[in-house]
Amino acid sequence: MVGDPDTKHSYTYLKDLSRVLATLGTDDRAIGEVWHVPNAPARTTTELVAMIGEELGSEIKISAAPEWLLRMMGLFADGEKFTKAFGMKATPLDQAVSETVAWWK
Repeated sequence: MVGDPDTKHSYTYLKDLSRVLATLGTDDRAIGEVWHVPNAPARTTTELVAMIGEELGSEIKISAAPEWLLRMMGLFADGEKFTKAFGMKATPLDQAVSETVAWWK
């Protein structure tokens, strides 16, 4: 796991996020406000993985990633590096807005 698996974290269920985004995108009460997705009470990653394991009927073992690995991962967190390597750039914002509005309609 990245980070301390015994630190509490709020996890967002994708279906909750989808419903929140759909609501905010279609309800005028959302305009001009800052909103946060409602989450279940914070749990540790260890607890979450145990819940998944229980649901699967199998214990899942986890461990924290060593610090050297986290540092190495940081070397690859550069969007410009990806663009140079693969030629893919971010979609211009005006295009993204236009396409998103068209999709919602």
